[in-house]
Amino acid sequence: MSRECLRFMKTFQVKYPIVQAPMAGVSTPEMASAVSRSGGLGSLSLSHINLQEPSSISAIRKITDGFESKTGANPRSANLNFFCHPIYPIPTLIQKENWNRLYGKLLEPENLDLSLSFNNGNVSFKTIETPENAEIFQSLLTFFANEFTPGMVSFHFGCPSSDSIQKLKKLGIAIFVTATNEFEGEELIKLGVDGIVCQGFEAGGHRGSFPDSEAKFDEGLSTLCLFKRLKAVKKKMGSETFLIPAGGIMDSRTIQFYLDEGASACQLGTAFLAAAESKSSTFYQKLLKSHDSISTTITPIPSGLPARTLLTPFIERLSSLSQGEDLPPYGYRYSEFKLLRSKFPSLVNFNLCGQGVDQIQTGNDKCLSTAEIFSGLTQGLIIPKE
Repeated sequence: MSRECLRFMKTFQVKYPIVQAPMAGVSTPEMASAVSRSGGLGSLSLSHINLQEPSSISAIRKITDGFESKTGANPRSANLNFFCHPIYPIPTLIQKENWNRLYGKLLEPENLDLSLSFNNGNVSFKTIETPENAEIFQSLLTFFANEFTPGMVSFHFGCPSSDSIQKLKKLGIAIFVTATNEFEGEELIKLGVDGIVCQGFEAGGHRGSFPDSEAKFDEGLSTLCLFKRLKAVKKKMGSETFLIPAGGIMDSRTIQFYLDEGASACQLGTAFLAAAESKSSTFYQKLLKSHDSISTTITPIPSGLPARTLLTPFIERLSSLSQGEDLPPYGYRYSEFKLLRSKFPSLVNFNLCGQGVDQIQTGNDKCLSTAEIFSGLTQGLIIPKE
């Protein structure tokens, strides 16, 4: 077995090389702290916070307070996750009309009012890297320095500037970024990030591909294929970058396999979807008890960026009605979709999960706790000693 995981465990002061995926909209501070207290690295999603607002630091503080309020939760074993997609323009009138037309056809019997505002519900980290938001970025650095210094800050959909990375690293924070192909991985190693989350095609939720990447086509690499390619890139470049496979990892046997192959740690998200601390626990508990066969698919239509979701009749019909029309960009589009889903919860759905969804462990009468699920994931793991 490689000793890469020992270096990871020492760096983040964890007992096990297991990272709970951020899972925006599903995970909670309670879940992350339970993972931390169990010996893993818990992740807190901050992608929903509008970083341009002066109140953004207070919103982040509320989340980190929820993590720290649990006895034994160590900030060093916490990961704060931001989205770092390009700053998209405000939707055009044509894009709005196309969106209204698509969902008007889809929900025609409901005679819904589609006079929506199209606000940006996912403000990119890149917005506070601009000169006009320099004060907010400095406030974030001050918060990290004086109030909550996480062991890890991670980014999805791309990465911040080299200057921002260095400012965060000076605070003792390790920088991790998601990659879905070797071109992104090589770019990240050149930037000097501390770790790469190797997100395979099996993974649930949004693909972490760089939207403005030179790799114009998503090859759809499996977790294993991607991990092996990035391991080769790392070796070629003489890098010490941590590599964390993510996607399709649902049990201790698979974790052990990747650790034996030289992984620094493994990241799991879908495995925790039905945990008692998950916002989606009841939904997945019922789903797994009532369905023998569960399918997923990847679609960009609801949010504007590709994401793996349950394949439901709604998603099938939405895909068949969409003709590749020009729709509002991510953030604006996803915000309106969420509003639509809240108005018609029985008709509109977008349940993000990985291909391993049918392997989720559930209790007989009640949801398993995050700690119970984590315990199952560590059973039989063989970790090398110093």
